[in-house]
Amino acid sequence: MKFKNLKTIWFFVKNYKRYMFGILVLSILYAFFEGLNIVVLFPIISSVIEGGVKAGEGSSIIGMLNKLIEIMPIKDIFIAACVFVIIIVIFKSIFRYSYMVLSAFASYKIWDDFQKRLFSKYINADYRYFLDHKQGEIIYRLYTAPAGVGGILKLVPQLLTEILKILVIGVILFSMSLPVTCGVIIIAGVFYFFTGDISKKVSYFLGKGRMEAGESQNILINEMINGIKQIKVFLAENRWTSNFYRAMDKYFRLSKRDTLWINMPVNALEIFALVTVSIFLIIIRKFSPQNLTSNLPLIAVFAYAFQRVMPSLSLITNLRMQIMGGLPILETLHSVINEKMAYLKDGTKVMPSFSKEIELHNVSFSYPGRSEALSNVSISFEKNKCIAIVGQSGSGKTTMVNLLIRLFDPTRGAILVDGVNLKDYKKSSWLDKVGFVSQDTFIFHASVRDNIAFGLDGVDVKDITEAAKTANAHDFISNLSEGYDTIVGERGMKLSGGEQQRIAIARAVLRNPEILIFDEATSALDNVSQTLIQNAIQRIVKDHTVILIAHRLSTIVNADKIIVLENGAIKETGNHPELIAKRGYYWQLYNNERDLVTVG
Repeated sequence: MKFKNLKTIWFFVKNYKRYMFGILVLSILYAFFEGLNIVVLFPIISSVIEGGVKAGEGSSIIGMLNKLIEIMPIKDIFIAACVFVIIIVIFKSIFRYSYMVLSAFASYKIWDDFQKRLFSKYINADYRYFLDHKQGEIIYRLYTAPAGVGGILKLVPQLLTEILKILVIGVILFSMSLPVTCGVIIIAGVFYFFTGDISKKVSYFLGKGRMEAGESQNILINEMINGIKQIKVFLAENRWTSNFYRAMDKYFRLSKRDTLWINMPVNALEIFALVTVSIFLIIIRKFSPQNLTSNLPLIAVFAYAFQRVMPSLSLITNLRMQIMGGLPILETLHSVINEKMAYLKDGTKVMPSFSKEIELHNVSFSYPGRSEALSNVSISFEKNKCIAIVGQSGSGKTTMVNLLIRLFDPTRGAILVDGVNLKDYKKSSWLDKVGFVSQDTFIFHASVRDNIAFGLDGVDVKDITEAAKTANAHDFISNLSEGYDTIVGERGMKLSGGEQQRIAIARAVLRNPEILIFDEATSALDNVSQTLIQNAIQRIVKDHTVILIAHRLSTIVNADKIIVLENGAIKETGNHPELIAKRGYYWQLYNNERDLVTVG
């Protein structure tokens, strides 16, 4: 495994040194008792062979075992050796169980911490980041990938333990017979490097392909859920199904290939180990049968050790291949965590209240790779006035709103609130003064009450009801099966578009904001819903500063000021009678809309 790969793994575990130290200690103890479990076979066999106890006494390990067995309060050497084996196996099992539990806890902890860290990173990222990345890709990296990281890092302690076990057994065997141990090492080394080459060349490639296929699945699922209405209307079910099946087939095809490669060494090794030991015994029996009898305990120990080492070696290869297959996930999350995301710098001033005006002073804004959405805009929004922003699609209306609610900062120029640059205020203190109703209303799977109180805790029921009445929503809510406790379904599917918008208005009003911004809140509604919402807005206008992004010009004829945008620049300003009297751009838009209504 390359240093780069180890460095990536270390990045995820370096903050969990106590876990790693505990796993290391338990692994060493387990490996030590595993080694003793092999060597203790010598006194057991030698105790049943006449003169066998003396054989191998030159080995310090075996000499120590013989002394330990002799001081046990059991006279029969064979029984004492068997009891000693049981004690060793008990300790070995305790330490093995302990390290497995601790390594599982460590992997869950790392998984949990990194998923929280990723969630915090994403939710605090600049709004623009979500415009530049696919939702399915973000969901995969936020939810699915961290689970894979936990599984991969759970394999690392197991890999370490198996390596330590082989090292301990190797040291013990060295103390018993150097030539035979060297032979075992050579045979094991050839097998390991052969399978290790496979893990490097095959597993990483397959793992990267699985990760890409997994991301594709998440993207398609997310697009299917968000666009299910359009998919059905445009008869695109077969296309989405075909694309999803293709991604699934790729994932499982690579998974099957990975399974074949990972399990191949285990099965090949069983045959390899059996053939090697059999050949070794046949050679000894043919050319030196007396050594076979006199050194039977030693041969049995080496045969047993070989049988124990080779599966561990195979498991190391298997684990290495799994880790290599998971490295693409680790690398991706490593890059995401270390990715420098753009964050809007928060101000330090606390805004006490809105007292005079909001002023856009020579404001320009452009999205990356595109022409300016707003160009040198200067306009003011006075307190307790209703100001409407109109213009054709792409004129910059929504961009202006996004700047006002600080989803973005101007590329040039400044937004001043009561003479203070908006960027100097704490974002939270500014948004506390603002209520926002979007064309794309966010209604989540909960009760009507919870949707209105969205983002607030401990809200009084009377306040929720009053907000609903202000938004002309109380009557339809009261007629629902369970009133304010009715569950509205995912994305408010049980409600009409007009009902969703009125809940969104109640949500904004509940916060008692000083400024209310409506971003084309009536553009997709029928005339009845539009009238109800328009009446609610007129009720709110009396004691609030209201900014209306209007699609239908007939809804803003009573506004105190109308700002007309064209291609990101201000074309005209004034109230409805003034703009009509000018017979300019606004007059053309208004007449075109009236003609369309008449034709309709």
